[in-house]
Amino acid sequence: MIYLSRFCYNGVGSYKHPLRDDVHAILTAIIVYVLCDSIFIDMTEQATTPFVIQPPFDAESVGDCIIRTPDGTEFKVFKAILAMASPIFRDMFDMPAVASKEAENGHSENETSLPVIPVQEDVETLQALLQILYPITPPLIHSMMLARNLVTACDKYFIDFAKVKLYVRGILSHEESLTKEPVACYALAWKLGLEQEAIVASRHLHSLDMTDSVAAKTIVSQSGDLAALLALWDLRIRTDKALDALLALAKVNVDMACPNHNWASGSTEEYSERKERLREVAVVSDPSFEDVEQFLGFKAGRGPVDCVKKRNVEDKGLKTGSQIGPIHTYSESFFTSDWFASMAVSVSPTFIVQPPFDSQSGGDCIIRSPDGSEFKVVKAILSLGSTIFRDMFDMPQAGRRSEDEANIPVIPVEEDPETMQALLRLLYPIEPPPIESFFLARKLVTACDKYFVNTAKVQLHLKGILNNRQSMEEHPLECYTLSWELGMKEEAIAASRYTHSVDLSDNGVAKEIFSQSGNLEALTKLWDLRFRREKALDDILALAQDNRNMACHKHPRATGSVKNYSR
Repeated sequence: MIYLSRFCYNGVGSYKHPLRDDVHAILTAIIVYVLCDSIFIDMTEQATTPFVIQPPFDAESVGDCIIRTPDGTEFKVFKAILAMASPIFRDMFDMPAVASKEAENGHSENETSLPVIPVQEDVETLQALLQILYPITPPLIHSMMLARNLVTACDKYFIDFAKVKLYVRGILSHEESLTKEPVACYALAWKLGLEQEAIVASRHLHSLDMTDSVAAKTIVSQSGDLAALLALWDLRIRTDKALDALLALAKVNVDMACPNHNWASGSTEEYSERKERLREVAVVSDPSFEDVEQFLGFKAGRGPVDCVKKRNVEDKGLKTGSQIGPIHTYSESFFTSDWFASMAVSVSPTFIVQPPFDSQSGGDCIIRSPDGSEFKVVKAILSLGSTIFRDMFDMPQAGRRSEDEANIPVIPVEEDPETMQALLRLLYPIEPPPIESFFLARKLVTACDKYFVNTAKVQLHLKGILNNRQSMEEHPLECYTLSWELGMKEEAIAASRYTHSVDLSDNGVAKEIFSQSGNLEALTKLWDLRFRREKALDDILALAQDNRNMACHKHPRATGSVKNYSR
């Protein structure tokens, strides 16, 4: 490729000395050759690097079927799990299947040849889909492409969207995804019925040209619903009308008003720039304003004489029941209080076991709760989700024999039927359990901790109740401690904003926070937050000088009358 002779022909009938006249050309050729060679090596290595199959889908894992991707990668799976999640897979298993590569090559001397089901999904999408269906650590959805592929696969195999919603919600709310691919985030959120995520994504579409036919077709095709496009048009019209009304208040030059907006002022270019700036600012709300508002709500009231007297009045209010403001109190016997008694669901012997755990469903084991309710389960699914269940299945168990069925082992457990059914639905590849109360959420977390069930699964299922504003307003302490126990930092921060009315000096409250969260740091973090908010509020009120002579003697930084300060 590169000549090494002393002389070279220059193409016009004469010879040139390469070391004297063509040094630059030769060095350039060498650099290009080296770079191309290194790039070629890198591309070759990337192309030949095999995809690593993670357990429990690799060749060493246990399974009764193989799923093969177009590139020849094989995943060993259980038919029962896939058939329960997808009627398409169930029908595919009933069809004649080809033999695995090991059987074709004659390398399966020690095992029975397993049926092979060929699919069209790539290896990354298929592994993520299997991780969603299996009771194991959930997949990491790191890109919008993977999220779209997963939703497409679920739609293709008739897999319930309720399961995949939990896993793609994070990427749809991620700031980078909303900034780079707002259309994809909006369309996918609409397709999955994630209303809050679709609203947030719509705020990032202010720069989208709604008259562009390509953009319109993309929204309709990816969301699968024409209403997604119509909703965006409606939002754009209402947003423009609101911005026009707002900009009409800021008059600059009436003579230069836009001819198409008689109520607007300023030049057309200036008007458009101001409007665009306002639209960009409206994308993300300021969280600090809500914090101040919540804290002012704690200080609201008709105003005692000063802080010392206010504290005395509050103490009396706690004893007599006439509280000043929304003060939440907790005692040591909190879980035996009337509130928890009303939240608790009484266990009755007539509890109805739902499919696929009832007596008519398929299974090779029975889980029996203390009230006698029996759940027919598949050992393989529970063994994958819990090492405790796997060890329990290996122990001798009492059998149950009837006229219509064989002797099935029975595993007695201590959980009530509602908690056990929620736990089983969490492990099975079916629609997730509805968690509508903190009482059930707390029992479910305790059961998962007892049976060593992966907490990542539990986190996804409890995000709904922990992020619900009504739940945080009514039960702030429960939201905070449960989020802390599960290691859900963002949810714990959000719930802490609603704990401003909790009396942290109460020993009962301190004990409850420590016992429910399992960490003393949960209490110290709340104290630190309380101190910082008090200081921030004092600094804000210090800016509003009214009458220094009437400042509260307990807060020297504050100025103004006690009445104004309390307000």
